[in-house]
Amino acid sequence: MKRSRLKLKVLFLALALAFYSLSLGTTTTLAHTTRQASGTGIGSGSPLAANGKAHAYQIDVAAITADKLSGKIHANPRHNNSLIPLANHSGNPPAYYYLDTSYADWILEPPSSGKDAKGYNYVDGLFGLFCGPGAATVSLDYWNNVNTRAVGLHAYSTPNTTTWWGDSNPGGLKDTAYLMYLATQVKPPSYVSPGMMTWAGNNTTTYLQDLVDAMNWESSNHSSTWQSKPFYLIVSNPTLSQLQTDVAIDIYNNGIPPVVLVNDAYLPDWANSPYKGHGHYVSIIGYNNSAGTFTYEETCGPATCGTSAYGQHTISQQQLLNGILNYGGSLVW
Repeated sequence: MKRSRLKLKVLFLALALAFYSLSLGTTTTLAHTTRQASGTGIGSGSPLAANGKAHAYQIDVAAITADKLSGKIHANPRHNNSLIPLANHSGNPPAYYYLDTSYADWILEPPSSGKDAKGYNYVDGLFGLFCGPGAATVSLDYWNNVNTRAVGLHAYSTPNTTTWWGDSNPGGLKDTAYLMYLATQVKPPSYVSPGMMTWAGNNTTTYLQDLVDAMNWESSNHSSTWQSKPFYLIVSNPTLSQLQTDVAIDIYNNGIPPVVLVNDAYLPDWANSPYKGHGHYVSIIGYNNSAGTFTYEETCGPATCGTSAYGQHTISQQQLLNGILNYGGSLVW
């Protein structure tokens, strides 16, 4: 009788633990299922926090927007020779314009498995969630004053691995050391811990405000005015006209790619991906308002994200806007 009762108690405890585990969400949780998350989920993960690591800071968005549109706030672009003179920032952009992408085409998130810059084998599914640092690196690489290309060879750690990355890496990857620095080490004064990525076991994401704070911190060269006089602003739920204007101002007048947070199911290179339907960051490197298209850089490739290819892809402007609005995403310009 005692043995029967003991067996019943053990069975009851096992069932209770099973229900408790389900209530905690131990089933697969994709990093980009949260409203502000990004990337593609590879494997199991833990639930993410509701918010990122950046402290809120009040700015006069209307005044800063007006200053950007008038040219009072402008970038220091790397490709000055392909832009209008810096003194003419208030000029009207042409109907279409594309930035030089000979370098940006090779700014990619490290694959989820392979060899690092020292030739060490690794497996880390978290790398498939680094589209925030990936898109930010593409944008920041166009700044003349930001050192994205001569960081050197360094070790970078996630909760899963420590890997080595340099400025040029296996497979032709560029700026990987800087991308990994953004992901794991950058620390604006607003952050409570280093790195754009917020970790949750085998899960991670880049929250929108964390992305913007890191980009403003880096583009300002860690200036004391990085928050009060930022270059990058968040535009939530933009209109098509707003999207066209802001993208053209950044690309033509400033020579800097803006970033969007979008439902990746709307992106053409994600059409056949098994991971599509979640939040994803990409940088826009060209526009054609006559044809109604944008061209963006994809930093997550076929092996990790199931996309059709790294690099440039063209999308209708309305389709991109629909993807932004569907996800509750934003333009960062």
